[in-house]
Amino acid sequence: MLLVFVSILVTPFLMKPKEVVLSNVDETLVIVTPHNEAIRSEFTRGFQKWYKEKRGKSVELDWRTIGGTSEIARYIASEYTNAFENYWERN
Repeated sequence: MLLVFVSILVTPFLMKPKEVVLSNVDETLVIVTPHNEAIRSEFTRGFQKWYKEKRGKSVELDWRTIGGTSEIARYIASEYTNAFENYWERN
């Protein structure tokens, strides 16, 4: 059972391309989107180029595709609700 659990945790890291694992990016930007791979790919190349020119730093885009617009709206609303509840309970 433990071996299965560990293999599930380790497999994504082993399957990542080496250039992603060893990349030296300065910033990581997480984007939640309903868009397809073609749009994400075009935006990634353009944004990385723009960011390097304007900020002088490299950026990696971490795309999260959790569904369509309705699912994204529900996800964001629940994240903000949970964050507010945690903040309210701690202060």
